[in-house]
Amino acid sequence: MNKVAAVLAVTALLAPLSSNARSQTSQRSFNFNAQSVRGIGTGEARIAGGGQYDPVSGVVKAGGSFRVLQDISAGPLAGLKAGEGVKWDADETLRSFDIKCTGAETARTVFSGPNTVIMQAEFYRAGDGNTASFHAVMFVSTDDQDGGISGTQTVWIQGIGCDEALADFH
Repeated sequence: MNKVAAVLAVTALLAPLSSNARSQTSQRSFNFNAQSVRGIGTGEARIAGGGQYDPVSGVVKAGGSFRVLQDISAGPLAGLKAGEGVKWDADETLRSFDIKCTGAETARTVFSGPNTVIMQAEFYRAGDGNTASFHAVMFVSTDDQDGGISGTQTVWIQGIGCDEALADFH
């Protein structure tokens, strides 16, 4: 009986470690750099960054830099002018989101997964301090998310469009 009790005690002690190890295996890190996100309206932006996310739980901790290259006239970032923009951050993922890279094509649904993260992001403008100036959905991926148009679409910002990003996921 002592052996059975010892096995049960060891199993009880190791169970949380096992479940913690499983949750850590779903944790992913990513980084990316996109030079010219555009396609909808007249806006264009450069964005880079990275972070960590868990595609199972939906937790993300990410951020980076962005700069408006051409005035943004559409979507949730409308009103940002060329030269504005400092940083972005995100702490919420979305399981899926419908995107349009040019605004003219049929919407495509993108899904978060091991090589794609869809985030509800906050964008900051110089002078606004630590208060987010704008909120928009964005995704980063290693896979082309809109094969219906030319080029490779691996980053997207709501209301601005898509671009091919140098992206890496681990």
